[in-house]
Amino acid sequence: MKRDTCRTSGWVAGSLATALFVMGTGSMAAAAGFTAYNDLAWGTRQLETNITKITSPVGGSGLPSSGILKDFTTGLDTGVTLTVTGGSYDGTTQDTQGANPTIGDGFTIFDGKVSGLGAISYDVGNSLVLTFSGLNPAMTYDLSFFAHRNNYAWDRASLVTLSGTAGSPMNTSSVAADNPDTVTYPGGVLFTGPTSPSTRLPADNDNGYVARWGQVNSGSDGLVVLTISFAGTSGNEGLGKYGSAVRLTESSSSSAVGHDLDGDGKADLVWRHTNGSAAVWLLNGKEVPFSLNSLGGVASAWQVEGVGDTDADGKADIIWRNTTNGAVAVWLMNGATRLDVGFPGNASTAWAIQGVGDLNGDGKADLVWRHTNGNAAVWLLNGKEVPSSTGSLGGVSSAWQIR
Repeated sequence: MKRDTCRTSGWVAGSLATALFVMGTGSMAAAAGFTAYNDLAWGTRQLETNITKITSPVGGSGLPSSGILKDFTTGLDTGVTLTVTGGSYDGTTQDTQGANPTIGDGFTIFDGKVSGLGAISYDVGNSLVLTFSGLNPAMTYDLSFFAHRNNYAWDRASLVTLSGTAGSPMNTSSVAADNPDTVTYPGGVLFTGPTSPSTRLPADNDNGYVARWGQVNSGSDGLVVLTISFAGTSGNEGLGKYGSAVRLTESSSSSAVGHDLDGDGKADLVWRHTNGSAAVWLLNGKEVPFSLNSLGGVASAWQVEGVGDTDADGKADIIWRNTTNGAVAVWLMNGATRLDVGFPGNASTAWAIQGVGDLNGDGKADLVWRHTNGNAAVWLLNGKEVPSSTGSLGGVSSAWQIR
């Protein structure tokens, strides 16, 4: 699994996995398929056109109402299926040249990634239900929703809800300073507001704001449902049609608590400086610590490969890999204090650590490996000790990737 990264003054914050998903066409062998549409910018400014419309038999097009989400970067199927049901809607291209949006949050996320020549369109009084299935219950996700009708009239208001989640997703929507939108969850209203340019989410004509949930977990059924209801008036906005686009981001390898270094039930951050120093932030919700807790310097050949509780003490530990000789190291942590260091073993640099998690139910994090030749293997860890057992999972075609 790849690590999320964010940078500030030479530091890199690491969590375990990230991938950008945009609604894309299904497998070439399948008839069903999607690709995203939104109204990010007006027609004459569109650059990306290599995508198709989201359509449904309900909308009269006769095309499928479900399809596979694709990884935008690689074009590979993600294994997550999006199904759209509900009232009458279509994906008809509507090139309405109206107000040109400013550089807002929606522009930053979607422009150049998704075409604006059309939309998932829905009429006044209708509701759409977007069901994401096949989600990994061991993962948490970020879900971004955006709509930007490039016209000048502000005569619509949407009600958007999220349901089917385990736990309480975190609302991280970008809003204007005077936005009075209401937020309740899980399974409640994400946002609703009056019909003015600065208070409508996601249909924000001027700023292109994005509504988000973070730390979305599907639970054991692998399903999350997004419901969109439109209660505005029709008017002249794209013949009464209203556009939207959805982005799904895989945000961590387990629930956020899997990165809990001090056992307080709250995820923490592990930092690495370009000079080799390591440090942690012991977080308390959205409060940023006053300073970094230094863990000392580490040679640049060593890279953080993951975070997980390898000794079942309720506190996450840090797993390192030497990129030169293949050695693995485990730091047993107690908050910002390194209690002990162990070296479970070495593996050829042709092997890469692909994931960290408890594979055998003993409460201790284990390692999943992948060789460049396609072979997969596991190490069942016991704290900082040499693996209690290692096992080959056999060969898998390089076309298959561990997510």
